[in-house]
Amino acid sequence: MNLFVTAAGTDMNGIAARFGAPPGSLWPSVLLVLVAPLGNLLHVPILFDVYLIFGSTAAMLALMMAGMPTAVLAAITAGAVTGFLWSHPYVLINGILEVLVVGFLHRHWRQNLIIASMLYWLVFGIPFIAFCYYYQLGNEATTTGLIVLKQSLNGVLNAILATLIFIAVQAISGNRASPSNTPKLAVTDTVFVTLVLGIAIAGTTPIAIEGHRDQDVQESFVSQRLNQQADLLAERLQRNARQNRIPLDQYLRQSQTSPDLGLAILDQQGEPLARQGSVKSLGLNGGTTMPREDGLSLWLPDDARHALQRWQAGAYNVRHPVHDTPGIAEVILELPAAPLVERIRTNQLRLLVCLFAIVMCGTVAAWFLSALLTRPLVKLTKHSQDLTHRITTGQRPQLPGSLFREYNNLASTLNDVSGALGEAFQSLSETRDALAQRVDDQTREITNTSILLDSVLNAATEVSIIATDTDGIITIFNRGAEQMLGYSASQMVGRCTPTLIHDPQEMQQRGQELSDQLGRPVAGFDVFTARTADGHADIHDWTYIHRDGRRFPVSLIVTAIIDGEGKTTGYVGVALDISERKRMDKLKDEFISTVSHELRTPLTSISGSLSLLLNETVGKIPPALKPMLTIADKNATRLIHLVNDLLDLQKIASGKMEFQITPHPLDQLLSEAVEQNRPYGQERRVSIDLEPCATDITVNVDRERLLQVMANLLSNAIKFSSEDAAVEVRANVNPATGNVTVEVEDHGCGIPSQFHSRVFQRFAQADASDTRSKGGTGLGLAITRELVERMGGQVSFHSEEGRGSTFRVVLPLSSAPQSTVATPVQAISGQASVDSSTEEPPERPLVLHVEDDQDLHSVIRTATAHRFELIWAANLEEAREHVQNLNFQLIILDIGLPDGSGWQLLPDMSLHQPEAHIVILSGKSLDPNQLDQVEATFTKSQTSLDVLVTSLEACLEQRPKLESDRRSD
Repeated sequence: MNLFVTAAGTDMNGIAARFGAPPGSLWPSVLLVLVAPLGNLLHVPILFDVYLIFGSTAAMLALMMAGMPTAVLAAITAGAVTGFLWSHPYVLINGILEVLVVGFLHRHWRQNLIIASMLYWLVFGIPFIAFCYYYQLGNEATTTGLIVLKQSLNGVLNAILATLIFIAVQAISGNRASPSNTPKLAVTDTVFVTLVLGIAIAGTTPIAIEGHRDQDVQESFVSQRLNQQADLLAERLQRNARQNRIPLDQYLRQSQTSPDLGLAILDQQGEPLARQGSVKSLGLNGGTTMPREDGLSLWLPDDARHALQRWQAGAYNVRHPVHDTPGIAEVILELPAAPLVERIRTNQLRLLVCLFAIVMCGTVAAWFLSALLTRPLVKLTKHSQDLTHRITTGQRPQLPGSLFREYNNLASTLNDVSGALGEAFQSLSETRDALAQRVDDQTREITNTSILLDSVLNAATEVSIIATDTDGIITIFNRGAEQMLGYSASQMVGRCTPTLIHDPQEMQQRGQELSDQLGRPVAGFDVFTARTADGHADIHDWTYIHRDGRRFPVSLIVTAIIDGEGKTTGYVGVALDISERKRMDKLKDEFISTVSHELRTPLTSISGSLSLLLNETVGKIPPALKPMLTIADKNATRLIHLVNDLLDLQKIASGKMEFQITPHPLDQLLSEAVEQNRPYGQERRVSIDLEPCATDITVNVDRERLLQVMANLLSNAIKFSSEDAAVEVRANVNPATGNVTVEVEDHGCGIPSQFHSRVFQRFAQADASDTRSKGGTGLGLAITRELVERMGGQVSFHSEEGRGSTFRVVLPLSSAPQSTVATPVQAISGQASVDSSTEEPPERPLVLHVEDDQDLHSVIRTATAHRFELIWAANLEEAREHVQNLNFQLIILDIGLPDGSGWQLLPDMSLHQPEAHIVILSGKSLDPNQLDQVEATFTKSQTSLDVLVTSLEACLEQRPKLESDRRSD
């Protein structure tokens, strides 16, 4: 019978020899060698002076778990300790011999460890122990028999205990931390060990109880005998004291019923008055007295002999007090312990013989019974070893039956299952062949696709394509990336992250921006992928660093790579070198700057000249010429609007348009917008009706941009309304969303349905002739949408052809109202609102006009001839000379001058003209941070001549500082 089988079903008996020193067995080996001597120091009594020790348990465990060398070493350490305690080497020799023989049987004969231990003791151990203890140590036959039976039983029980421990370790660990070839538990041996354990416990328990009971009975008999004799002796002594006739020695001789009975009479000091026979407890050598039951005591000599030998040399005694007898305190009666010990040892020998027979016979019976119970399962296991082969080859296996119904049913069920599996396997084989063919086809297709993908990646030589895993390690580095960055794919793939080719300072800045936007720390590789978490692409301009250190701008698009389960497996970044685009953007910016100055200035001159002519400021004009001048003024205004709109769109697209988002009362903004556009409505004979708006509604917007939005919407509504119609303006608050909706409604011709999708496109205009006749650039609504969205709002419309249109602007409400101070003069293109308290100054103020365009200066000079005395400076040099020599009340300053920027004059003006008002009139865009340095700013081509003149007069009236018409233009 085998104790263990491997995971593959192989017999694992002889495991120690096969694995000699298994991998990972060092620490268990050391532990077992150290525990072995402790096991022999630990003893469990089953009978008097019959103890079970457990040193060989560690040796047997080492034999199964660590191999023969460790087991021998454990036996040596355990035997050495016991040999030192017992003062002879035979236990050491027996321990080593036991390990060698049991190990040999366990390995070569494939014997169960318990059976191998039993065979050792029956064949080798019992003869060896009997010879050593009887002939070499000179023990008597009874003692030798007890020792032989005790050690043989101890050895077999230790083998059982070692097997149980090994099974428990395997069961607890479940082989999770063991190699795949670590032995598994066998059902046969589990049943066998369980039966043997039950037999051992069932046999040992009553034997141990009976042994202790026998000792108690023997001692009770001695106690009864001594107490009876002591009572008789005490009674005689009391009678003798009254009669005073017989000597004490005579009483003792009369009371001694057997030669081995010792008697003594003691006085009050404990000194013997008379003694008869041997009374060892009163000897001069001392000793130890141990109390027992019923007044009985056991005296043991104080020497180094074994406990059993001390007991055999000891004596049982009782002390009985004597009353009413002068000079006598008590009597002592004593019997030697040797006869009692001999009787107990004889009974123990009988009990151990019974226990030995029970264990040995029970082990054999358990061996046969476990084999009988598990033989059908063993046969089933043996036949099932080629079950897979039979099923896969189409054979129908026949598993053996059994006398046991359960096993027979299991075999029948397995036969049916095997047949079904055979049929299923046949079908599976056919399916597998078809699947293999499909796999081959798909593999070829995937290979072709992979080749095509590689070709595409390598063909994209003008685009850098870099893919990474989720940790940022580069997995793909195409030929375009190699050419763009100077690194080879072999240098980057699997080794580096994209951070190598990026500017660290730029990454840190981008990480801070994303951290503020996303509300969490963003750093390192995460700066490229943080915005791809929601499935969208992250598009951003970066600076790549070439291997040679050269830097160049790229536009990088990063997207997440998603597998079939929706999990992110990596990222891919596609970068395009935008150096040329940046160069073109720079050229475009320079062109826009040139247009802003060189185009707006002459347009302003043209518009102002026409305005002066039409207003007959320079004299009467012939009636026939006036229509022509009106047409010229009208088209000049259209051209100005077109230029302004184009410049606005360019600034919006480039992200250079500044927004100053602050809280503003909505009612004031709407009132101001209506008043600014009312003259245009009056010109078209269209009224503007503003529904009352709550004064506590405050919106977060840029004031000038919102006025520009309202001007676009109101001018469109007026333009497409019929005469005598009304344009309605109203505001509705939605507290739930925290927004307010501003509506501009007209009752004109409406927007054709086919044009709805293109209303907010650039240069989009309906094709109807009556609509085209209204004029316009087609950019107003496109600009309106951009401005509203940049302020965090939305714009939409509803229109029915023939019934009118309603445009809605949704704006975010401010958390708290904030009052603003209305300015006396608000300048926008073509209109002005002037405080009625303005009075004509008594004399003409001296005004310095710094402007390089003489035509524009002439126009302004003519328009203000009756109001100001205008001094002209064409450049910085002339302006400085005038500033140092004259005293000006007002300075009109252009920014773009031939020899520098107009801002360079501000220090001179602060030094020499501290009281002068400074007004900017320029075609260039201004930095919002510069606006606080001047009184007001006006943009050429966006400010009418009338507005400019009126605003300048307001400055000289010591009004509060003006706000520009479009501060960020």
